[in-house]
Amino acid sequence: TFLIQLFTIQPEGESVLLDAPMSLGFVSIMALILLTVFYHAVKTKIKWRTTWFFVYVALIFVVQWLMRAYMPNYDILFNLDYNFKVFPSGLIRGGFIFLRIIAVMVIASLLTFTTSTIELNDGLESLMKPLRVIKIPTYIFSMMISLTLRSIPTLLLETEKIMKAQTSRGADFNESTIRQKIGQIIALLIPVFVISFDRADDLSNAMEARGYIIGEPRTKLDVYKINYKDIFILGIVLSIMIGLLVTRFAL
Repeated sequence: TFLIQLFTIQPEGESVLLDAPMSLGFVSIMALILLTVFYHAVKTKIKWRTTWFFVYVALIFVVQWLMRAYMPNYDILFNLDYNFKVFPSGLIRGGFIFLRIIAVMVIASLLTFTTSTIELNDGLESLMKPLRVIKIPTYIFSMMISLTLRSIPTLLLETEKIMKAQTSRGADFNESTIRQKIGQIIALLIPVFVISFDRADDLSNAMEARGYIIGEPRTKLDVYKINYKDIFILGIVLSIMIGLLVTRFAL
């Protein structure tokens, strides 16, 4: 009901909850109870970690479904008893946002699956080269991003080892109360932080031993140069972007 209060406004400037009877609150409470019962009934059968993303996307879709523009004359898809209206425009808007989120996730996954972290880092450094004119040390940002991308799999692996070690000692990360989960998370974060600092110290020592000096020019093993294929693909992408912008603003 709080989300409805925030995002759904009547044409007269009144929110749904302020001019709706108490049945809306009762329905909301019953919905929460049913969702809680459903979760406890199927939590051992469904892998929630693999479905939370779709739950979040569906929540965004529902919120956008409830939203609509501030216009008094809007077609109503259906109207419930407690003056709760659903509009086709909100349904269409929610559907488009749902498809956009899915498209962004697919494109990001495709990029990470087909491009290595070294290539991503080199491309980002090339894009930031113009900033060197105003004396911005782009190589430092590039190195920071490279080290961050390289440290993520290591930290995930260490976190998995710590969780398995705590599980072997009796910790249960699935069947526990909220208070117990908070204590388990704290007990997990402390060794992860300690290990991350130890890894960073070892990495800095290794970089110094191999002659890395901050601020000095560095060479690359593979030097990427633009060719006609890159220009062709870039032209196609720019043409699509320009066409979408023209179509959007023209309509």
